Amino acid sequence: FGDAKTLRNDNSSRFGKLIDIYFEDMGKICGAKIQTYLLEKSRVVQQAKEERSYHVFYQLCAGADSSLKECIHLKPGQRHRYLNQSGCLKIDNVDDAGRFKAMLNAMDIMRSGKEDQDSAFAMLAAILWLGNITFTIFDNENHASVDDNEAVDYAAKLLKCSKEHLMQALSTRDIEQTRNIVQKLTYSQAADSRDALAKAIYAGLFDWLVDRINKSLEVGKRYASRSITILDIYGFESFEKNSFEQLCINYANEELQQFFNHHMFV
Repeated sequence: FGDAKTLRNDNSSRFGKLIDIYFEDMGKICGAKIQTYLLEKSRVVQQAKEERSYHVFYQLCAGADSSLKECIHLKPGQRHRYLNQSGCLKIDNVDDAGRFKAMLNAMDIMRSGKEDQDSAFAMLAAILWLGNITFTIFDNENHASVDDNEAVDYAAKLLKCSKEHLMQALSTRDIEQTRNIVQKLTYSQAADSRDALAKAIYAGLFDWLVDRINKSLEVGKRYASRSITILDIYGFESFEKNSFEQLCINYANEELQQFFNHHMFV
């Protein structure tokens, strides 16, 4: 859920984390707590050429059984715009279907029930269907309406909201003044609205997953006599062409590293 293929690394962690590992008197690990930072949400909706979104999307498409695929209306990866735009659906010598089975096993170990797992996969499918939603310009001011097709049908069903409400949310903006004003969105604004919703859902799903893992691990803290804290964040990177996002990542990493050093050591 937090790792992806980049140009430099087939399994790159795209978030930072602070891990407290608890040990009992005899030195055995008895629990842990994870805090996460700086999840790269933009990767959900857009990747550079030959990069991938988060592994879980491809593993789900490759490894889900027929009943799960039917339940969440999942199509092959190449049918979903959020996955096919970079031209890279597979990684050499990596079995996405096998990794999906390993992930299911890990979820079982972490006491994540089937209902929770199915809900998580439904949200992943909803994100993929949001990416397939398209818009049509209907006037000379570039205002856009949502195309009524299977993408919006399935996205609304998986998000458990009405199709009409979803279409309205993606194509208009409510402005609260002395009275409520509904403003129509332009084509680019509507596309940004769709992508923002997809990123927000994934970030919420990621935070929920970390919270469930922490609840599974926290029982051992009462037996702990000592602990080790590990900070794992992005490395400082500089490319020939650096985006504003890269500047923010580098700045946040340096600040986080200095904050950690000050409070842990100084």
